[in-house]
Amino acid sequence: MKKTIILIFILIFFLGCEKDNKDLNSTKLDSSKNLIKISKHIATKDQNSSNINLNKATSHIISYSKGLTNIEPSLKDYKEANITGIYPSNIKKMNEVIRILGKGKRVSDLNYQVNHDYIYDFNNSNIKKFKLLINNHKIKFTKSVIGNKTAFLKIRVHSKGIGKILFTHIYIQSNNKKFNYTFESNANGIRYLNVSDLNISKDKSIKIYGKNLTIDKNLEMIYFKNDDLSNKKILILSPHPDDAELAAFGIYNKYHNNTYIVTITSGDAGPKHIYDKFYKNVSNVKIYRDKGNLRVLDSLNTPRFAKVPANNILNLGFFDGTLNKLYDNNTTLISSLYSNVKSVNFYRKLNISSLSKKLVGDSRWIDLVQNLAILLKEIKPDIIITPYPLIDRHPDHKLTTIALLKALKKLNIKKGKLFLYTNHYIATGLYPFGGIGDPVNLPPEYGAHIYFNGIYSNSLSNHDMGKKAIALNMMSDLRFPFADTFFKSSSICTDDNSLICSSILRSYVRKNELFFIVDIKNIYNDKVMNRLW
Repeated sequence: MKKTIILIFILIFFLGCEKDNKDLNSTKLDSSKNLIKISKHIATKDQNSSNINLNKATSHIISYSKGLTNIEPSLKDYKEANITGIYPSNIKKMNEVIRILGKGKRVSDLNYQVNHDYIYDFNNSNIKKFKLLINNHKIKFTKSVIGNKTAFLKIRVHSKGIGKILFTHIYIQSNNKKFNYTFESNANGIRYLNVSDLNISKDKSIKIYGKNLTIDKNLEMIYFKNDDLSNKKILILSPHPDDAELAAFGIYNKYHNNTYIVTITSGDAGPKHIYDKFYKNVSNVKIYRDKGNLRVLDSLNTPRFAKVPANNILNLGFFDGTLNKLYDNNTTLISSLYSNVKSVNFYRKLNISSLSKKLVGDSRWIDLVQNLAILLKEIKPDIIITPYPLIDRHPDHKLTTIALLKALKKLNIKKGKLFLYTNHYIATGLYPFGGIGDPVNLPPEYGAHIYFNGIYSNSLSNHDMGKKAIALNMMSDLRFPFADTFFKSSSICTDDNSLICSSILRSYVRKNELFFIVDIKNIYNDKVMNRLW
């Protein structure tokens, strides 16, 4: 009976993963309903479809998808077709995608292929590396990688047996510590293991072995020297309440005295059903307003748990899910999606930081850029932690950083570094692979598109991970689903039942937090800018 229950749990888990991937395929490049209609039109090859308005731009996009013309759709075409989220840097990718759709294939065929090498361009970074060899499941190191460093083992794996359909694993034993690295089912090719916490000394040996896969004996150690953040002023940009906690709680918990946290939106959109049970005969507008107020307070209060000074915490009060409209309309006031709120001051008034007195304007793109410029002048950060637009699929995340880049250029700021993160990885919702407490490896990347000047792995102790789990549970949008899940996952997540734990805890309560570093001076290079988003 026990075995049967375990098999049912595993089946539920994998069915959920498959659904996640299917959902991602329709949203990873653009959330526009019109694009979905165009995709269906392309798939059916129905020139007379009434589902969409076939204006000249839309017709051109469809004709290009079917190979009827080789003239690539332009930014203007996509705008006239009412398809948002297209920028100079991703238009080529979008044109590739619609050609694939026109051939009746899936978007996932382009974005995510588990049997390919992960390919990274380290040429713009301060990487150091040396060769290694596996001998009888042991690796003996010829050099030391000790101290404040980020380190990866570059390996080549080959799935075998049940690894063709189930997750594959590599285990590393170092002293009394055991590290689990999880990869995709049917994983084949080059992968990168995060070994930053091994504290490797010369002549030290570790044990390595695979489960459901084999490992080539030739390896390479690559590593970066980490910046000392203790004497740096850190600014964390959080598109929504909870993004700072998901991506960088370990950072602001460790460096609370020199960290500022600025949340861009109130979080007044998204799912409402988790709040509905608390109301009876109450309008949706009132529920969404309450949700926004609650999540703003979450964003202001939760960092205090990590002893971040109250004056260092701010919420700009922009409306959840509207940054793409702000970007497309620049000077136009954009209202909230569901709470019928017209002004950002509705939520902004909850701030207690003296920084809030310096905020200006309202719900317009130019005001978002201006407020970020004001805060940059006031805070003068050395490190800015913000989403990586190229690899985070959420429009609010992309546009948070795009607004930041405009503000940096507006002030001609060239000193400092960007620490870029992804909370919604574009290729697969299963990243980071593995379970609670496992290391976070480099994500799937097949074309060396991700630009960086360094990589930073921030280590979390067991105490840090426990505090991070509590901080996530303090966030209303994350807490309520935990309490309602059949498995009561927030209270029973252990090594023995990690398959049924909450995906939030699985994904974010990890041994480390990972950031791609970009020197701010490089954003003035157009080629670099095009690679960032």
